[in-house]
Amino acid sequence: MKNWNIGKRIGLTSAILIALLLAVGLTAYFALSNIRKTTETELRAQKVPGIIHSSEMTSLMLRGYLRILFAVEAATPELRDEDLAGAESYYDKVNTAADNYEAAIADKEDHNNFAKAKELGKQYAVQRTGYVALIKAGNKAEMADYFAKKLEPSYEAYRDQLGVLLKWNQDAVNQLANDMSATARRAVITTLCIIIGALGIGVVLSFLLARSITRPLVRATEAVGRVALGDLSATLAVDSKDEVGQISTSLNQMIENLRNTADVAEKVSSGDLDVEIKPLSDKDILGHAHKKMVENLRRIIGEVTAAADNVASGS
Repeated sequence: MKNWNIGKRIGLTSAILIALLLAVGLTAYFALSNIRKTTETELRAQKVPGIIHSSEMTSLMLRGYLRILFAVEAATPELRDEDLAGAESYYDKVNTAADNYEAAIADKEDHNNFAKAKELGKQYAVQRTGYVALIKAGNKAEMADYFAKKLEPSYEAYRDQLGVLLKWNQDAVNQLANDMSATARRAVITTLCIIIGALGIGVVLSFLLARSITRPLVRATEAVGRVALGDLSATLAVDSKDEVGQISTSLNQMIENLRNTADVAEKVSSGDLDVEIKPLSDKDILGHAHKKMVENLRRIIGEVTAAADNVASGS
């Protein structure tokens, strides 16, 4: 990365931070999508309908059972028939709720529980039909024995199995809620970890980027300050090819040119006018001035030497 220019370094740092922020967004998105999918499929389409329909089946069956018991004590045949008709109406609704429950089943255990409840419901329906026939016949002695030995046991078995269905769905909803809570918690923890990691990486990258720029500039500033005081011994270490490295290289060239100029000036001051001065470019004002100065000194010394020779010849 030392040979990368500053723009590339800033671009890389920004890309890493953007990637980390994107990771945060994707993590939150997938977590929320998973929760939404769970809510729409398992919770709304399966578990909640299971609780609703199993509750309906239990409640309607109890109401039908009570209407049958009311029919036993009915004061008139008309009231008896009305109670029995009401009981059958409730049991029709039980069958409808059972069909709805079966349509929402998606779990094997739930299917097995429902199959058992369905079988017990059929057994209870058979015993109920026999008991209704005894009610209509008015044989109370046989009714009591039938109730105790057949109707009530089949009713209780069916009721208890419906309770198993209801509890299974309640437990499933609780487990699903716990799973959703765990998913949300993991998403929050993962998001926080990524955010903390992004902040840490951002701080480190910013520090490294700033140091890669400021350290060479500090060295260049120190070197320029020494040159300003006349110290031409400074040399900058160039360890990169970016903009700062190019500045350091240019400063080294400038210092080297000043050294050469100082060497020329020192030779001229010692009387050596044979030194050859080559300006660095057409815009090298100092180089051209030194060259012109040496040429003028040569010319003046030549004129002085010639005049001295003439004087010596005339004498």
